[in-house]
Amino acid sequence: MNSLREWMKPFGFGMAKARGKIGLRYGNGDFVTGDFTVKTYRKLLNALKSQGFSFQNVADFIQNSKSRTIILRHDVDALPRNSLRFARIQSSIGIEGTYYFRAVPQSFDEAIIKEIASLGHEIGYHYENLSEISKEERGKRN
Repeated sequence: MNSLREWMKPFGFGMAKARGKIGLRYGNGDFVTGDFTVKTYRKLLNALKSQGFSFQNVADFIQNSKSRTIILRHDVDALPRNSLRFARIQSSIGIEGTYYFRAVPQSFDEAIIKEIASLGHEIGYHYENLSEISKEERGKRN
C-alpha cells in the first residue's frame, strides 16, 4: 500500500478533504472530521470486523498473535466512565481490548476497573514515575 488512503479503502471509508478539512468519508458518503463519537467508534469497529480483522488484547497477542489483528489499547488518563462506555461497546460486538489505568484519582476507579474486567477486557497499569508522584504528594502535604 502506498498511502493511508489506499489502506483504508477495504474498511469502507477513506481519507477525504471537504470544506477545507481533512476527515473520513464512509462508503455511504458521510463525511466526518474529528468525530470521536460513540456512533463513529461503533461504525469503525464494525467496519474492521466486517473486513475480517481480529481483535486481541495485548497479552493474547504476545502469546498467540493472529494475522490481521488489531489491538485496542486504551490509556485511561482521566474520565474512566468514558472508558467504561467504550468497553461496553466493544464487549457488545465481541471485541476485547486492553485498558491501562493510572494510579491517580482522575483515572483510578476500582468499581469501573472491575466492571471493565468483567466484560472480558484486559486491565493493565499505565506507568507512572512513582518517585515523581511521591515528590508531588509530599509537596501537597507540606
